[in-house]
Amino acid sequence: MANEEAINHYFQVVADAQAEALELKPFHARITLLALLDALSRAANPVGMRNSDRFTTLIDQYTQWELSSSYSLRQLSFLLDESSATSLTPAIDGLRAEVAGRMQRFPMPGTLVHARDVDPSTSDLQPFLTAEITRCIERVRYPRLLWALRNSVVHELRNLGKGTDFKLGKPTPYYHIVIEDSGERTWELYIPNVLITTILTDAASTLKQHLTQIDRNPWDSFPYNPKWY
Repeated sequence: MANEEAINHYFQVVADAQAEALELKPFHARITLLALLDALSRAANPVGMRNSDRFTTLIDQYTQWELSSSYSLRQLSFLLDESSATSLTPAIDGLRAEVAGRMQRFPMPGTLVHARDVDPSTSDLQPFLTAEITRCIERVRYPRLLWALRNSVVHELRNLGKGTDFKLGKPTPYYHIVIEDSGERTWELYIPNVLITTILTDAASTLKQHLTQIDRNPWDSFPYNPKWY
């Protein structure tokens, strides 16, 4: 196999960067972990895709993340109140009613909730989906939410969510209570670093197997060019 050495080298660089990231403060680690996912997405699909699609395709095709086909219930509730969703009325009314019912069954404030216990999957919502509605709510599917987090963290040095990284028993997004200035208690989504690390490790392992199988050099996705523009 002509590219075995190059493949091993590339993924060793990724593994070393991941290990170094975990020694950093949590937010600095977050920047590196998300940037490494971005790098893997380019190695997987170097041409023909927008950055956002390349990133989410990596999650969809190269990881076993159980929530990759699920939507954040809280974020979906927000989205359905926006004008972009309202314009789909009355077709979206069934989905809006389903989400409202699920929100009413959300655990009472004061309890940390694992996302996997409350968030609907694509199959759960299938009776309420059309092609147009599916496109509308794509932005709150978990791979897209991870992309939104990547943009906020890498480009703005701004975290999404005020949660913290602590042991949950299983790497998963979770909801926690935030008390607003008004005194209102509300649920907020948080994606912990341990989950991003798990997704990254999974993606790297699967992508390495794929590139080894087709004997493609991942470094070819990052051609050297002395020009900076």
